[in-house]
Amino acid sequence: REREMKRERKVNRNRNERKEKALRPTPCLALAAAGSLGVYLVNLQDGGGVVVYKPGSTATPYEYFCSLVLGSLHIGCPVMRPLSEAENKAFVSELIKLPFTEEGAGAALTNPRLKNSSGTLSSFVQGITLNNPAAADFVKEDSVLEELGAVIAADMLVNNVDRTNYIWSHLGNGNNIMFFRDSSGAPHVTTIDSAFTPIKATEGADAYVKKVQEGIAEAAKAVSDGPCITKVRDYIKTACGYDIGAAGCAAVHRGIVRTAAQIRADKNISRQWGVAQDKMLSISWPGTDMAVDDLEFLLRVEEALGKAF
Repeated sequence: REREMKRERKVNRNRNERKEKALRPTPCLALAAAGSLGVYLVNLQDGGGVVVYKPGSTATPYEYFCSLVLGSLHIGCPVMRPLSEAENKAFVSELIKLPFTEEGAGAALTNPRLKNSSGTLSSFVQGITLNNPAAADFVKEDSVLEELGAVIAADMLVNNVDRTNYIWSHLGNGNNIMFFRDSSGAPHVTTIDSAFTPIKATEGADAYVKKVQEGIAEAAKAVSDGPCITKVRDYIKTACGYDIGAAGCAAVHRGIVRTAAQIRADKNISRQWGVAQDKMLSISWPGTDMAVDDLEFLLRVEEALGKAF
């Protein structure tokens, strides 16, 4: 079994590296950049299109891990490429020479704190957020709401507190849910700024696992007026002005149940964790610390998702 897991990790790693190579960190390619909240949109000179550059932080290894998890579940998310310190230094040295569409946006890149840091390149998502009134045209579609349910299930797995309010005690962040249409015009959901929030205290972890089980149980029973889905229904209506109704709630529940079942069947968390850890170590990411007890928390939640049915 151990040999099989190592083989699967290598296959996953090679697949991810092929995707990431499309995000070339080659110097001298950027034409213009716009900065907002520490994120820079960079237009590449050689026809590479627009990529997103983000200075690294202690949260980056887990953000990269989340992108792998979402990708393995066929949930929309940007392809992310962590840069080594040398790649990052070369990229930023060219980036700071460029005109920015927002005055002063490049100032943060010259911060001495970032001098020996690293960063990431991600594919650019062209779409609108849930907070845009035009999102109403997307959330009218059952297929879109099922995809949103899939996102919620994945977020429960990694305790991503900064997107929906299904089992979390906040209003939700509609800026981290985006909608777009593919080349055929079909509507889809994609995610940005995904995060893993481990809970180290036993009491807190126990309480969280119980909330996950309750959320999955509600979805499995398709309780259209359950406490979790009612919060999401209100959240969507507040964000874009559209009430998804009982039928929409059922669609979200279907997406949650389907993806929770996939997580239970795949048992893929350890493999994706290993791929992310190997990647960070291979580029000598500064301050890489993917703690063993954080993986143990993830495995508890993964198990809870399966037991909730």
